[in-house]
Amino acid sequence: MNSENDTPDPALLQRVVAMPVDFLRCLVFFTRIPVRWDLGSNIRMESTSQAFPLVGLLVGGISAFVLAAAHVVGLPALPSAILAVATQILLTGAMHEDGLADTADGFGGGHSKERKLEIMKDSSLGTYGMLALLLTQMLRISVVSGLLSIGVLYGVVGIISAAMFSRAASMNIWHTLPHARDDGLSQSVGRPDRKALSIAWASTIIVLFLYPVWLFDIGATLINLFVCIGLNLAFQILCRRQIGGQTGDTIGASQQLVELVFLCGLLISVSS
Repeated sequence: MNSENDTPDPALLQRVVAMPVDFLRCLVFFTRIPVRWDLGSNIRMESTSQAFPLVGLLVGGISAFVLAAAHVVGLPALPSAILAVATQILLTGAMHEDGLADTADGFGGGHSKERKLEIMKDSSLGTYGMLALLLTQMLRISVVSGLLSIGVLYGVVGIISAAMFSRAASMNIWHTLPHARDDGLSQSVGRPDRKALSIAWASTIIVLFLYPVWLFDIGATLINLFVCIGLNLAFQILCRRQIGGQTGDTIGASQQLVELVFLCGLLISVSS
């Protein structure tokens, strides 16, 4: 028997219907992929960010295609992995990598909240940022190469799932923490609301379990997910202590760290 409780939430339905447009807006904001539709000049992320993980699905998918194509034409695993990672960086304009470098410089070189934020806003690359970029990207390439060496499907699934999951995870910090500064990029576009966060995670979980994640041991995969969530929470605590909240840089850093740990966990699960 029908009841009022069976009626779908109109606001939720409206969000789902808006997903294609929000996806295009996220492409404009988070990537260098050209979008020819007029989506307005003032993109707000309170609801639009619900499509952020789908950007990871597309970026990861293109990168995975490059990985597979390079492997098919005969390139060894390492140069194939370099091309795949370079593709992701080109598609996003190194947006998240830049955030990681700025966060490393700020957290490592500043002695007060104000000084840390000042360093993070500086466009120059410092020692901490350079080392963070070198070490993380070297490890990222090595892990993708390792997955590809085990099997091309492992590399493809690993890249796509890591790109999507890491973006959903970075939204936790974006949603939970207050803005650390009043004039930053994160502040200017707003924070994801609860519905956007829920829809982002729902789409991520659906895609991960519809996609052949069964390639990897289910127990090890679940442990990997919990480790990544724990890392995300620890980084959230670190951001609160270091600068009192979040910025666009810390959101990018979170995405990079979770993606790296997620990929490492996948490689461990198929190597053991």
